[in-house]
Amino acid sequence: MKDKTLFKILKWCFYIGAIFLSIVIIGLLVLGLMGTKFTLFDVTNLPAGLTITSEGVINIWTILATILVIMVVIGLFWNVANLFKNLENDKIFVKENTDILRTVANCFFVLTIISKLPEFIAGAMNNSYNFNFDFSYLIMGLVVWAAMKVMERANLIAEENEFTI
Repeated sequence: MKDKTLFKILKWCFYIGAIFLSIVIIGLLVLGLMGTKFTLFDVTNLPAGLTITSEGVINIWTILATILVIMVVIGLFWNVANLFKNLENDKIFVKENTDILRTVANCFFVLTIISKLPEFIAGAMNNSYNFNFDFSYLIMGLVVWAAMKVMERANLIAEENEFTI
């Protein structure tokens, strides 16, 4: 019974996370429509008439790249929530869980490449080219992919046991 409660809590945490990230996407779209120049802070009336300002420029491509990364994370969260929903409903050795794990692994593999894309685009705007990968996503993808392969084998064994009995 405790496991089902935990699965339910985790399921809703991931669903809420996906919904929150969807709201973040809407905020980024509004930011992109409002304009790409913004002021972080503006301090005036300092001694000796000094003024400190910090302005930044957000490129629309940086916003779009960030939205792309967030959309992949939303897909990841949504699939993990669906996995917890299946576990909550005692659907353990089903093909759907294997498909969900495959999708989660693919999301991690995609995030390996695109997670640093917004930084690359922002750097390219300043003629500073630096493209790197986040290998933690690659490692997580490999772990989830291995779990998916184990789940595939477990599904085959579960099907054989159903036919034997």
